[in-house]
Amino acid sequence: MGASQSGRKITIVDNGGSIELSKNVIDRIENNLRSTNDQQQQQQQQSQQQQQQQPRSSPPPQHHQQMPSQYDEIPSHPSVQQPTGTYIPMDMLRLRQQHQEELEMVHHFNDSKVNMLEQQNKILWRAAKERFDKNLTGIEENYTKRQAHEPVCVEAEKLVESCYASNVEMPLKCSKQAKDFINCIDHIRRQVL
Repeated sequence: MGASQSGRKITIVDNGGSIELSKNVIDRIENNLRSTNDQQQQQQQQSQQQQQQQPRSSPPPQHHQQMPSQYDEIPSHPSVQQPTGTYIPMDMLRLRQQHQEELEMVHHFNDSKVNMLEQQNKILWRAAKERFDKNLTGIEENYTKRQAHEPVCVEAEKLVESCYASNVEMPLKCSKQAKDFINCIDHIRRQVL
């Protein structure tokens, strides 16, 4: 499993002793640490299998110097030691935790803001609906009142009907009665409006 070198360039800006990293960079570092840890574990397993397969004719040689364990190393600055023997500085972990807390605060703030806006929207909707219903009722009362009207221009109507009945073949002879009937209706209409 060859690890290829990335052609990316990283610019580091010093912000008073701490380095800001994006979540993607942290994830890549963690993935790299995990793969390195997996490789070391595979190598240890292979060496253990090889030792088990070799006949044990003599005990392994004793070294006078004790080999330092990967967990015995103590860094010069506060950090958390990973099983691979590499370290992630506490600043990065604190920074990641702070970002996580900030994200949670922003989510909480946004949720509360959305709930508040939904409640305000419901109140405004109810108020607008009440105003609309009130205005609609007023319009119906003022402009669509159904008043019982007595028949209008009854005499002129009877004259037109009798004229048309007597002059079936020549309806133009009833034009004066029809004109009087139309004028009577227009006069009544102007009075009502």
